[in-house]
Amino acid sequence: PVIAAAMMSLLVTSSIPARLATGFIVDRVKINHLRLILATAYLMQAAGITAFLVNKGTATIYLWFLLAGLGQGASFTVQLPMIARYYGRKAYGSIDGFRNMLAIPIRLVAPVYCGWVYDTTGSYMSVFGLFALLLAISVVVAYFILPPKPPGQVTNGHKMT
Repeated sequence: PVIAAAMMSLLVTSSIPARLATGFIVDRVKINHLRLILATAYLMQAAGITAFLVNKGTATIYLWFLLAGLGQGASFTVQLPMIARYYGRKAYGSIDGFRNMLAIPIRLVAPVYCGWVYDTTGSYMSVFGLFALLLAISVVVAYFILPPKPPGQVTNGHKMT
């Protein structure tokens, strides 16, 4: 339990400087570079899980949680400014609400799925592999997220035409 607590504290503690550094960087980079920050954050998380899957041991768990904390801190920090800078403040609430409408059910089901996999197979390794794969896909998707072109005419977002 003490080692597990230390590992979790490493994940949370490493996310703090990542959030601060990413916030500083996000305020100073071009809009098109936000996607690169997001892709890098997902890549760090995928690399951490993959390192553990390749070489299972205490040291790689620490590496995994360090990279996961850094990656999560960076990804959490860049996502909301990315929405605001890509789409503006007018549509921010609608877009974030839609994004959460999709994400929250996954967050609810994921722990139940992980528990079911463990109960069925006696191991979390297939779930970790799935998470690494999903994060790798997220790296590719994030890399190709381009800011939309500005509209030819600015309209009121509340009116349906």
